[in-house]
Amino acid sequence: MENNNYLAIKLSILTIVIFFCSLWITSTVTSSIEKINNRTKVKVTLYAIPDNMSLKIGNSDFTDKIGKSFYLEPGKYKLSGSSNGFSHNETVINVPETNEFNMVIGLSPISEQANAWMKNNQNKIRLAATAMGNSSSGKQTPELIKKLPIANVFYGLSLMMDQDNDFYTIKISGTDPLSRAMAVNVINKTDESYNYKYVYESFKNPLIKENK
Repeated sequence: MENNNYLAIKLSILTIVIFFCSLWITSTVTSSIEKINNRTKVKVTLYAIPDNMSLKIGNSDFTDKIGKSFYLEPGKYKLSGSSNGFSHNETVINVPETNEFNMVIGLSPISEQANAWMKNNQNKIRLAATAMGNSSSGKQTPELIKKLPIANVFYGLSLMMDQDNDFYTIKISGTDPLSRAMAVNVINKTDESYNYKYVYESFKNPLIKENK
């Protein structure tokens, strides 16, 4: 009886060992096959602002890939993004021959709801902007971008993702010309060598006549 129990224990241990060895072999083979299949491809991480947009790369839906990594062959890809309250954006991004690349697309807000999303999600926007700066495009993330948003009694600075992904766009809020000038001065002092796009909140240019 004891011999039968001992044999049963040995068989159980052997079964467990075989099971885990099979898992290891399967995992190793799968990983090797994946590396072989992706040896000519680039690991791409996709960032989108807003991150709940509908997104296509070419004719394929990549909405569920936002915030994730996948592999693409080097080359040019057409991105098409849309979201309620934001303007539609179509852009072409070149994926270079490199190991890793950050692909970033942003939409411009055209509604109060979209502007509120941008204001409440500065961390996500800064993450996407930093990713764009760290991509193999060679662009370095400006120091000011890392500090946004900035808000005080005189002015406010917040980050937007422009449809033209080659620029950082900063929204400036201020109650009077002096406040807005102070905000621009802070930007210029922080990153003198970088040209930003500015968007002024609740500001009407007195030199432009409105059509009635």
